[in-house]
Amino acid sequence: MPEQEPKIALIGNPNSGKTSIFNQLTGLQQKVGNFPGVTVDKKTGTLELPGGIRAELIDLPGAYSFYPTSKDEKLVVQSLVQPGNDNYPDAIVYIADVTKLEKHLLLFSQLKDLGIPVLLALNMADVAEQEGLQYDLDKLSQKLGAPTLLLSGRSGEGMTQLKTMLAALLAQPASGPVDSTQYRLSPEEAKLIPQLQDKFPGYTPYQLVLLAHHVKWLPFLSPLQKEQIEEAISNSGFQDLQLQVYETMQRYDQFTPIVQQARDKDGDQSASFTDRLDDLLTNRFFGPVVFLA
Repeated sequence: MPEQEPKIALIGNPNSGKTSIFNQLTGLQQKVGNFPGVTVDKKTGTLELPGGIRAELIDLPGAYSFYPTSKDEKLVVQSLVQPGNDNYPDAIVYIADVTKLEKHLLLFSQLKDLGIPVLLALNMADVAEQEGLQYDLDKLSQKLGAPTLLLSGRSGEGMTQLKTMLAALLAQPASGPVDSTQYRLSPEEAKLIPQLQDKFPGYTPYQLVLLAHHVKWLPFLSPLQKEQIEEAISNSGFQDLQLQVYETMQRYDQFTPIVQQARDKDGDQSASFTDRLDDLLTNRFFGPVVFLA
């Protein structure tokens, strides 16, 4: 563990209940500032963990993926793509709405490829119980490669267990991506990465891929670094939009069967109209068409 207080990032999709969990974990030990260079609020708090561990909890803005469409999402990308920056965490708590789990796992699967220890916290446990929705948590944890628990930001259920699991997570050395969820690089990405590894030591292969995707706007890149990345892009035939679609489809292909196999079918209820519409729009064939449009 680091000598200074470890940093834990709280990350999740918008409307995942992340703010309620942040409030439950930090109580009155919170402060609000701004992320450097922008007016977006930066909420931090002190987290007391078992064993006398004090940690800094950073509530990062809500995001859907590492392909941002808003200022908030860009902050999440730039905080996590550059090892060693002020907001780079020692561990991540990923908050997902358990009632919409498949729709919340794209960003989680991307986080797994950063090599940062990740804990998967399934929020809305009280709503899931009302709906009769159940998951095999052991199966989810094993297949997704992350400690997993149920909790509720409304009632406080699971917060003690979350703290215990976080203390154990921080005690473990950081490891690389887990095989069961690791993104399989495209030929273009595989060709790009060796050209950048020496120039960006300490970066994981997926972080190097993200540098190529976001070279035009990442604020910490120097003119020389941008030139080096753009040269690697040209040499490898890297196509930004095409590879975003490729990655998104592949990740859904990986985690969708895992979620379906871990779900208690007896607890399923008939899907709502919006759920059926979401299934259509995130279909592996129709989804990329909508994404491109």
